[in-house]
Amino acid sequence: MKYTKFIIKKFKGIDKLELDLTKYPTSKVFPLVGLNESGKTTILEAINFFQEDLDGGKEHEIIHKRDKGVFSGDVEVEAVLELDLEDQKFINNFIIKKGYSLEKTIESIFISKKYNFKNASFVKPQYTWVWNPSGLNIKNSRQKKFEKLFDRDNPLWVELTDEIKNNLLPIILYFPDFIFKFPERIFLNETPNPSYSGEDKIRQEKYRNVVQDILSSINPVYSLSDLVDKLKSGESQKEESANQILRDMETELNEKILDYWNGIFPNTPRKTIKIEHGKDLEAIYLQIKINEGATTFYIDERSLGFRWFFGFILFTEFRKARMDENGEYLFLFDEPANNLNQTSQQKLLTLFSKITDKAKIIYATHSHHLLDTKFILNAFVIKDDGRETENDYNYRQNIKATPYQQFFAKNPNQQSHFQLILDVLKFVEHPFELTDSIVFFEGKFDYYVFKWIKEQFFNDKYDFKFYPGSGVDKYENVLREYLAHNRKFIAVFDDDGTDTKRGRGGKSARLRYMDEISIELKKNVFTLSHIDNNFSGFETENLFKEDEKIKIQQIFSPNSTEYNKGEFNTGIQQLFIEGKNFELSEDTKNNFKKIFDFIKNKFSELEK
Repeated sequence: MKYTKFIIKKFKGIDKLELDLTKYPTSKVFPLVGLNESGKTTILEAINFFQEDLDGGKEHEIIHKRDKGVFSGDVEVEAVLELDLEDQKFINNFIIKKGYSLEKTIESIFISKKYNFKNASFVKPQYTWVWNPSGLNIKNSRQKKFEKLFDRDNPLWVELTDEIKNNLLPIILYFPDFIFKFPERIFLNETPNPSYSGEDKIRQEKYRNVVQDILSSINPVYSLSDLVDKLKSGESQKEESANQILRDMETELNEKILDYWNGIFPNTPRKTIKIEHGKDLEAIYLQIKINEGATTFYIDERSLGFRWFFGFILFTEFRKARMDENGEYLFLFDEPANNLNQTSQQKLLTLFSKITDKAKIIYATHSHHLLDTKFILNAFVIKDDGRETENDYNYRQNIKATPYQQFFAKNPNQQSHFQLILDVLKFVEHPFELTDSIVFFEGKFDYYVFKWIKEQFFNDKYDFKFYPGSGVDKYENVLREYLAHNRKFIAVFDDDGTDTKRGRGGKSARLRYMDEISIELKKNVFTLSHIDNNFSGFETENLFKEDEKIKIQQIFSPNSTEYNKGEFNTGIQQLFIEGKNFELSEDTKNNFKKIFDFIKNKFSELEK
C-alpha cells in the first residue's frame, strides 16, 4: 500500500491544498520549494497529522491563527492510498474467513481524518473511509445481492478498518531535523539507573529499536534479545558469536554511512565506526564510536554536519528493515542538510534515490543546491497567497502548492525551463560563479534526451553541461549575456524551419540571432545538419530508430503502437528520472556520439 494523494483543509494557514503524487513522470522524490515562511513546514506537519494525533490540550494549535477565537468546523487531512496485490489478498482473505465474498477487488482507499471544533474548542476526532472504485460490497452464500459491509455488518467493518490500520497502512515518518542526542551507551535490555528521566528512557527505547533495525538489515534472523543472551552468557562460544555479530554491525554501518560520508568529503580524515560492549550491573550496553586516525570520538562529539548525516542514514535506510511494518514508507524532511555545505548538499541528492527503495520522500527546501533535474518535474512551488506585498502585515495566510509544470505553464516567457525555480527562491548568481562549457538546446525534452544519453553511454567521456531552454526563440537574452561575459557555450538546435531568418525553427533562429545579436555567433550556434549532412531536416527524435521510439514511449504508455511525440518525451523523462538502462542500437549511439564529438571539438576551438 502506498500514499498517492493528500488533500489538506483548514490546517493552520492552509485553506485547501492538494498534493497529487501521481500526475507526473513516476518518481519517489517530491520537493516542496519556497522561501522561508512560505508554508512548507505547515504542509509537512499536516501530512504527519494524518497519522500522529496531537497531545491532549494542543489540538487548538492546528486552527488558523486568525480563527483561534471563533473557529467552528473541521480541520481535515484526506489521504488516498493505492493497494498492491498483497493488500488486496489480505482484505479478500479477511472477508472470506468471515463467511462473505467481495463484489469487486479493492484497488484504492480514501481515508479522511478530522478534528472537529466548536467555537474554537476541540470536540472530537473522526475518521471516514471510502472504498474505491465502487465501495466495499459483500454477501454471504445465502444472499442474492451484494450489500455495503458498513450497513450489513458494521462491527465487522470496524474490525476490518482496524486490521488495515494496524497491518497495512504505510508508516509516515516526519523529521524536522536529524540532529538527535545520541546516547554514549545504548542499553539493550534495561536501563539500570533509576534516576533516568522519562525522556531518557524514551530515547533508550528508540535506539534499541535502531540496533534491531541494523541487525535486521544484516540478517533477518538476527535479534536483539538473542544478542543480549549471548553477551550475558559467559560462555566463550556464545561470546564469540556475539562478537561476530558486532563486527557485522560495524561493517554494515561503515558501508551504509561512512562510505557515503567519505565519498561526499573525500579530502577529510577518513573515519571508521567501532562498536564496543559492556555491562552496568546486569544491563548490557553498546557504545558506537567514531575512529578518526588515532583518536576515538562519541557521535555527539562530532560536527553538526556529521551528526545530521549519521542520523539521516540511521533513521531512514535502516528503518526499512523492520519486519513488522508494511507498505511504502513516506519520509518527510524539513530543510534537510542545512548543516552541510553547498557541494555536499548537491552530493546528498544522490542518496535520496538510494533510500527510496520501498519509500517516497517529500522534502521542503529553500536552497537551489538541494534541487536536482530528476526531481524538479515532481516539485511543488509553495507560496503564501494571502500576502500580496512584503509590507502587508494585516493579511490572512493562505498557503498554496502548485505543481512545477503547471507553474511553468502559467509563466511561459522563460528563457530556461528551470529559471522559475530560481526566481521563486530569489536566487542571485554570485560573481565568482561564472559557468562555462554549457550546451544550449531548444527545450526541456531535448535537454532530457541528451542528458540521459550522456549519463547512460558516455558519462566519463565529455565534461560539458546542458542548459534546458524553453524554446528556440527564447535565447536572445541568454546569448547576449554569455557573449558579454565571454563565456564558452555551444547551441545545437533542430534542423527544422527555413533557411531565412524570417521563418520558424532552428535554422531561422540561428540566422536571426546572428543578424540581430552578433555575426560571431556563427562559431557558437549550430543546427544538426552542421554536424552531419545526414541530419538535414532532423529534429532530436529523428536521431532514434523508429522501433526504439515506440519502445521508449511504451515505458509510459504500454499499449501504444504508433509514434506519439508527447508519449515519447514522457518516456524519455521516465528513463532519465529513474536512471533505467535501455539498450539502443549502435547506429543511434553513433548519432549522439557524432554530436558530442562535434561539441567537444567546438569547445576546443573556442579555447584558442
